Amino acid sequence: MVQLPINFFYLDMVFREEQGLAPDLWVPAADAVNYAVAAVRNGTLTTAQPLSPTTLQQDFVPEDPWARVRRKQILVGLGIALLAVGGGVWAYWQRHKPRDVTVTGVIWLVIGGIWVHLEIPPAPGLLIGGVVCLVSGGYNLWRQRRAAMQDTA
Repeated sequence: MVQLPINFFYLDMVFREEQGLAPDLWVPAADAVNYAVAAVRNGTLTTAQPLSPTTLQQDFVPEDPWARVRRKQILVGLGIALLAVGGGVWAYWQRHKPRDVTVTGVIWLVIGGIWVHLEIPPAPGLLIGGVVCLVSGGYNLWRQRRAAMQDTA
């Protein structure tokens, strides 16, 4: 952990707002972590808690900054797929109740629209599931009414 104060008091009372602090050592941004680890191992930088020699001798493997982002994207993608496929499976099993499926599709579309507005990640899955239910329910409702009209004719 690196701590840096947000207010600096200088004895000469010179305003340094846009100047900032000049570093003692310029380090390329891509190598900043490697420099910090090397400085801790050499004793140039001290740590709040002493590190054991075993810890200092371990191989340094820099953290992948995109790993957390990729993990989140995978989980959101799985949530979207689960909602979309779940809506399709539910619509298939409820195909004999097309009015319920159609109403559910409309409700899911409304909730999905609210989720999109609130930026809740699985919102597209709910929207896709709502469209699937609405189309499936509407189609089955149309088929039922067409069959009823043919029976009366």
